Amino acid sequence: MITIHPANPPKICLDQDEPEWYRKIRQDALSLFDELPMESSPLYTKYADFTIDLSHLHPESPKSRSSELPKEVTAYLEKRKESPYAFQLDNAVPAIMIPEHYSDKGLIFTDLGSALIEHPELIRPYLEKRAIPPEGEKLAALNIAMVNSGLFLYLPKDLEVSEPIRILTILDKPSSVVFNQLIVIAEERSKVSIIEENYSSEAVESGKNSAFSSLGEIYLNPHSDVSYCCIQGLGENVVALSNRRAICLDGSSVSWTLGHIGGQIVRSRLDSSLRGYGTIAEALEIIFGDRTQIFDMDSDLTHRGTGTNGTILSRGVMKDSSRAVMKGMINIAKGAKNAQAYLGEHAMLLGKDARADAIPGLEISTNEVKATHAASVSQVDQEAIFYLNTRGLSEDEAKKTLVLGFFEPAIQRIASMEIRQRLLSLINSKWDGVREVLALQPVEKADEDAAKPVKRLGAKEFFERHYKYE
Repeated sequence: MITIHPANPPKICLDQDEPEWYRKIRQDALSLFDELPMESSPLYTKYADFTIDLSHLHPESPKSRSSELPKEVTAYLEKRKESPYAFQLDNAVPAIMIPEHYSDKGLIFTDLGSALIEHPELIRPYLEKRAIPPEGEKLAALNIAMVNSGLFLYLPKDLEVSEPIRILTILDKPSSVVFNQLIVIAEERSKVSIIEENYSSEAVESGKNSAFSSLGEIYLNPHSDVSYCCIQGLGENVVALSNRRAICLDGSSVSWTLGHIGGQIVRSRLDSSLRGYGTIAEALEIIFGDRTQIFDMDSDLTHRGTGTNGTILSRGVMKDSSRAVMKGMINIAKGAKNAQAYLGEHAMLLGKDARADAIPGLEISTNEVKATHAASVSQVDQEAIFYLNTRGLSEDEAKKTLVLGFFEPAIQRIASMEIRQRLLSLINSKWDGVREVLALQPVEKADEDAAKPVKRLGAKEFFERHYKYE
């Protein structure tokens, strides 16, 4: 269940001149939030018992941009002054950087409020017929109704952005709630990589619970390519809610890399809708829980076009009394012939009080397809620990080595060397009982240009090891 008392949506505006058509979208979404159940799938209702109490939180209207940034952020952004980036502080967007050689070619990267006023012809058709419709998911409806921060990225035809677009979000105000959105439109044959990082400051850690709700929609037109990576390292008193979906048309491809490390209650919904011929989607998820963390994860593949290829690989490690539910569904519609899909969900438990449930599913409505899933939940291998002990490792070192080895098949597929190292840094710190509050220090020897491209996941490589549905 969820307890929340949001403010009146008309008072929460991205801009004082917010258009009336967008206010109507907000009000309709809020009405749906009141009506919708917490869990939309009947397969998972028995697991939807997480209580999220946000009744003491009150969303705020966006703050005006400020030129004064935290020192750590200034140093961090200075090292990337020639690359595109955006910095979000709570629900404000005080800094956005677009190199001229991209803006001259038509790239648009701005805050969501400005996009509604300055580019309605681009964004309105997508917001009125969303990838994540408010009637489909309760917390998505809440985000759409209450959005008070966000970014809009538009890629014109044939534009390839060679550097990753960075998005750095920091929560700095205790007991606050941020409803954030990222809208990406990739026109034909465009290509971009987006790297997002979410952290919170010591000020947030010192206060009552805060919340960060994010909604991401990626629209891929024919033969476009979008890679999205998000490292979530929020504090242990933050509720982290996310909904993400990509709409893929002919020949397009999307790649997701998600690292769920921080937060107290983490609820994630991810879906790749493969609507065109020959579309490709892959998703890599890493979950690392300790203490009393709770994770509610749902990762789906929806095949609608022919000749589509989708893969999801999720790996979770639970310590102490943490718990996780890892759900997922491969849905292959009637007529989606020659589809190939794989869904793997695996969890390792490091304590007698830790718990995980892996629940993959298949829903296939046509012939001439290949689809398979795999799931496993088990305690750490005691024989492997004993073997490592005989090689001179302590009990703690042995477990840590096994955990890193368990995560490695997912981590090694992250193309960005810097993000690999940053994710490993968060995992190592958390293993030692330290939550990195503001992990902005650049990783040594993390040369983005030197990172070798990683072979994309493909469903075919899994079929030799798992049962086939044909």
